Amino acid sequence: MLLSMTALKRILILTIMWLAVVQLAACGVAIPMPTATVTIMPTSTFVISTSTELPSTLSSTFTPTLAYLPTLTPIANSTPSGAGAYMDVPPDVLGSQYEIQNAYYFDTLEGRERYEMYAGAIAESGDEYTAQGLLVLRTFKVSEKNGTPFVESIDTVEYLTNLQVGPLSISTDYKDRYAGFLLTTPLNYIWFFNPHTSDMYLLGAITPLARLEVDGKTQLATLNGDGGSIGTYSIPLTGQLPFTARLSLPFEKPPDTLSIAVIQVSPPGTLQYDDFVNENRAEWRTDCSLCTPPVFREFVRLGNLPLVQSQDVRVNAQPGFHVLIVNVSWSEVEWYGYVSATYGFLIEVQE
Repeated sequence: MLLSMTALKRILILTIMWLAVVQLAACGVAIPMPTATVTIMPTSTFVISTSTELPSTLSSTFTPTLAYLPTLTPIANSTPSGAGAYMDVPPDVLGSQYEIQNAYYFDTLEGRERYEMYAGAIAESGDEYTAQGLLVLRTFKVSEKNGTPFVESIDTVEYLTNLQVGPLSISTDYKDRYAGFLLTTPLNYIWFFNPHTSDMYLLGAITPLARLEVDGKTQLATLNGDGGSIGTYSIPLTGQLPFTARLSLPFEKPPDTLSIAVIQVSPPGTLQYDDFVNENRAEWRTDCSLCTPPVFREFVRLGNLPLVQSQDVRVNAQPGFHVLIVNVSWSEVEWYGYVSATYGFLIEVQE
């Protein structure tokens, strides 16, 4: 069969190139061969496991097994989940060594990676105010093998809070898969976390909350500013005469000043709100001559309290509903600096 001129030219060119390669090799010249590029992903010093193989031994508190991740689904080409969403998971989704409060995931469209964040505490490390908070970040990459999506574990990182002040939860108030997430505790300690840079730090500008306890029931304080009203939780904490409650401040360090006052806001019977904001907050006016009807309430100062972190407080008040006002300050608190706070509690004194 006769070859065309084009085919003959191609054969001639390939023959010349091959002879040149053989000649260079004979002279000891190294011929570069094409190689695959391997990109090493940056990891923090908190890395527990970066292998896709399941290790036979456990390290730290983490059990790296995909069996505990029923929420993980392949990232479909047509329906990426770039915005992210909360995942409904049981507390032991990562194993019995963790108590997970909530979980969130998002996908990066450009790298086809999935980030899964699990917030909670180390199991049996304390109660809701003293447990060791943590965040577990798991990173996965989705590829295809023979046309089938394949999930590969890239990295698993465990972050522990620098203060042991309760379990973490991923906040619903602020979350941005690019900028970062807010992680909160029941006492309103707040950490900022960026999953891309592994930055996690305490927001010292936000004052955590005090709490009041009567007969095993706890009410968290409402933090107040300098306005003309006092905010409290909307459901009162009930106690009998003489009303005695356990007051606990958020910092272990003793305060430099601590005083207490009380205002009666509603007579016995049915609670009459000034301003019911929602089930978690009510507002009470201390003085309002322009209100209909006008509001004039007696502000009773009960005096200074011992400068300790936790103590029993007796409130000399008549039966009815009262707002308990706690003024406290610290000259210097680690991570926070100077702190001054006015806390409000809603109590019901019964005969």
